Amino acid sequence: MATAETAASPTSYAPCVPSYHVARPHDTDLASKAEALYRQATGTVLLDWQHDVLSDWSALSTGACSAGLQFVHHRCGLCVPRQNGKTHIGIAWALYLALVLGYRVLWTEHKYTTILEMVDRFRRILGKKANDPNAPKNGLNALVSDVDNGTASEKYELVGGGCIHFTTRTNASSLGSSYDVIFYDEAQALSEIQSQAITPTTNAAPHGNPQIIFMGTPPRPTDSGTIFAKQRRLAREDAGGSRCWCEYGTADAKADVTDRTVWYATNPSLGIVTQEVSLENDLDVMGHDGFLQDCLGWWLPERESSHSALSSEDWRRCAVSDDEARGIHGLTAFGVKFSPDGRTFWISAAIRPEEGHPYVELIDIGDAKAGTPGLAAWIADRRSRTSCTLIDGKDGAPFAQRLRDLGMTCKGEVIECSPREAQAAASTMVDRVGSGQMRHPTSQALDESACGSVRRSIGRTGYGFGDGPTAESGAIESAALALEAVLTTRRNPQRKARIG
Repeated sequence: MATAETAASPTSYAPCVPSYHVARPHDTDLASKAEALYRQATGTVLLDWQHDVLSDWSALSTGACSAGLQFVHHRCGLCVPRQNGKTHIGIAWALYLALVLGYRVLWTEHKYTTILEMVDRFRRILGKKANDPNAPKNGLNALVSDVDNGTASEKYELVGGGCIHFTTRTNASSLGSSYDVIFYDEAQALSEIQSQAITPTTNAAPHGNPQIIFMGTPPRPTDSGTIFAKQRRLAREDAGGSRCWCEYGTADAKADVTDRTVWYATNPSLGIVTQEVSLENDLDVMGHDGFLQDCLGWWLPERESSHSALSSEDWRRCAVSDDEARGIHGLTAFGVKFSPDGRTFWISAAIRPEEGHPYVELIDIGDAKAGTPGLAAWIADRRSRTSCTLIDGKDGAPFAQRLRDLGMTCKGEVIECSPREAQAAASTMVDRVGSGQMRHPTSQALDESACGSVRRSIGRTGYGFGDGPTAESGAIESAALALEAVLTTRRNPQRKARIG
């Protein structure tokens, strides 16, 4: 980062501007105050582009000062080529949130080695312990009330109630506290299952003003960063909403990676903090696409940004006409999937005919927060000709109990999905689609979900469906649940009991 004495870039290249920037207009923000604190803490002056990003993150709603702070943007994204100093913005904002506002901050990284590096950076600002005689002479150690230096539990507790807690995203199960703001550094590696475990810690944000910060570079093909890509897409679609996004990079897949004009057009700190020789060294050791992504901010096409769970071609081959679908009869089961935040449900049906391949169909997508009594009643009304209902996701357990309260108490009639069953359902769907041993109608919602979802890890070796960059997985997950249920159930409500 720059110091007060840093000179402007000696180059004559045009100024670097974001390739994409969306944020709501605002009159008030805390950027200058946070920047002043960071300068006091480190002696570092943020660059203009960093100040602009911080302005978006710290923007306050009109009237916030009289009604309590309320951020304009509750989901903030920053994508910039590496070594441009995005972490400095994060540290500056985290310090102000915790030290001045008394907010509880959770800082997450993909790897523990990176957590150790980040903890060390904060130690050089706040000291290693309360009343640390060797702390930096910036006056901030006096605001530290306690420090936890235990492995994988590093944390600063601060005077005024704020805290900064550091964790890897592989240890999310240990989180038991509520936080006001979450920082996802290395967001290109953030997986859906990690987000599901960590993000709800802001549901009861102590100050009632939650915010989530995503910082990263474009995901590589091997990265699991579907969440980062999804946030990017949602910010682009939701211009004027509660999301902000700032991105530096090139959209040209055929950009000349040796052209320094492109370097300066995509790296806002180049020539000021980052030097050309650094990019020269990277170019020597990286391939064309790797340099484009890491150093020039190029995003892979969405269809290639992560590994699709199902082949679009295989899925289309399994489609049947409406007339053919109406002629399929047999044992029926339902699959119900609730979204991670409990706000949405998907319900699908599967049919196992006496001859031919099984059939699945998406029945409905609904607002779970509006209540599910109607859905439960609809399923219960069909229990005489339905073998079972397999349920998965948040709010699945109370919904299963609702069905039992409606009389669905026969053995195997209502099943709450275990992780093993979720793995089996996904695997069965993938195998059936790949081999052409499954049928479905043409359905835009189900087709988009099936072709746009990706694989997410479940346990150590299993996998399930996860949201892709352009699609939610709920529809295909409900279809997979229904398919697994109808293929494995031993219950046939139309089978007559034998006597004697």
